[in-house]
Amino acid sequence: NKFIIQNYIEGLKGDFKILVYGEKYYVLERKNRKNDFRASGSGKFSLPEVANTELLNFAKNVFESFDVPFVSLDIAEKNGEFFLIEFQFVMFGTFTIEASSFHFKKVKEVWEKIDEKPDLEAVFCESVIKFIENYEQWK
Repeated sequence: NKFIIQNYIEGLKGDFKILVYGEKYYVLERKNRKNDFRASGSGKFSLPEVANTELLNFAKNVFESFDVPFVSLDIAEKNGEFFLIEFQFVMFGTFTIEASSFHFKKVKEVWEKIDEKPDLEAVFCESVIKFIENYEQWK
């Protein structure tokens, strides 16, 4: 009978679903339904092609705070402040990566858009391999 309660953030018009696989960041912007405060499941999606540096930096900081090869992050932004609404590591939808034809990657402190139609299985495996390689270096 456990449940999780999250604080309500008034005035949000939507949020961002960000899937991180290693160094690849896939961003989906989700708008709220009419007369509903939730963006999840709204069907009002877009794939922003311009890097939102602050959003991506926030996502990168969250991702790096966990010791995982990949993550799904739901992030809201209000008045320039970012809020982590939800995260998943094991079971999460892959629509964001499957709908995308690009990803963002930080190269020399600059976020770059990399045009590439992702292969979900390959991206998944690459992130796990990189994670294992990095883990081996920490020993």
